[in-house]
Amino acid sequence: MYRNILYMQSILKTLHYKIKAMQALIQSLEQKTGLTPEKARQAVTHVLDFLKSKLPPQLHEHLDSAASGNNLQNSLGSMAGKLGGIFGS
Repeated sequence: MYRNILYMQSILKTLHYKIKAMQALIQSLEQKTGLTPEKARQAVTHVLDFLKSKLPPQLHEHLDSAASGNNLQNSLGSMAGKLGGIFGS
């Protein structure tokens, strides 16, 4: 069980850096590929959907909140707390 928690914490840490760069990613997609802002957001949405397919459903709302620019630290803290509940710690 402890290994599962460490594994999920590692995923969350990776996710944190991906979410933190979300706006920069959208802007970069726009600038480097010539995508319209709407197409860039669609591409990022696809990435988020992919991440959701790899995470437990209980974490989806927190991922959405963090990705929308709401308090990232609180969102990730809530996700970590739910992970503890999922694994019984």
